[in-house]
Amino acid sequence: MKLHWLLAACLTFTLSATPTGAATVAEIAYWVPERDAVYIDDGSRVTPLDLQGRPRWSPDGTMIAAFEHGGPGSQGRGALVIVDAATRTELSRRTMYLDDTPCWVDDDRLVAATSNDDSIVMIDRATGAQEVIDSGTGDFWAVKDCSADRVLYQITGFFGSYFVEWRIADLRTGDIVVAQLDPESHWEAQFSPSGGAIAVQDDAGLGFLSADGGNYGVAAEGFVHT
Repeated sequence: MKLHWLLAACLTFTLSATPTGAATVAEIAYWVPERDAVYIDDGSRVTPLDLQGRPRWSPDGTMIAAFEHGGPGSQGRGALVIVDAATRTELSRRTMYLDDTPCWVDDDRLVAATSNDDSIVMIDRATGAQEVIDSGTGDFWAVKDCSADRVLYQITGFFGSYFVEWRIADLRTGDIVVAQLDPESHWEAQFSPSGGAIAVQDDAGLGFLSADGGNYGVAAEGFVHT
């Protein structure tokens, strides 16, 4: 479960809870952009990590992945960093042309957006090898969430003709479909734990659609911030 809170103190928190049943010390990881750091809270202590971006738990709950931005002069390069959740030690750091926090497909593979060739790639955690899932026109590609066999991502075009499009890639078949979402109104989306449905959120409320991008329905009306 993830929660996005905007506090009165103007600190924006992005929380990610440990997967259900995971045997790990850490229970919550969150990013505070204004402090430019990721924190792990296990209920008894809070540990800062020198990372930026939304932290993502591995499915087995033993690792956290985040993207450390390269800063001015980095030419789009940043570091994909994976941390051992129990010991808070860095397991790997790979400099890549990435501009989006990755999500885990399984304990060995992550998916992220690249900034050098406008694409969505799958990354092998051990070797760093990349496999292109989708590429093409678009000025900003952003991975929203992954399940065991699908990736949900958003493409935005700013230069030339403006457009926003949500896509779902099936990792088993390679098929890519455009999700039945209003691109102008939906802000966030996330797969259910089983991967069989997608929850979507905007200023009108909370909705849902099937994992293949169709059958959109409204779950709750009114402003919902999740």
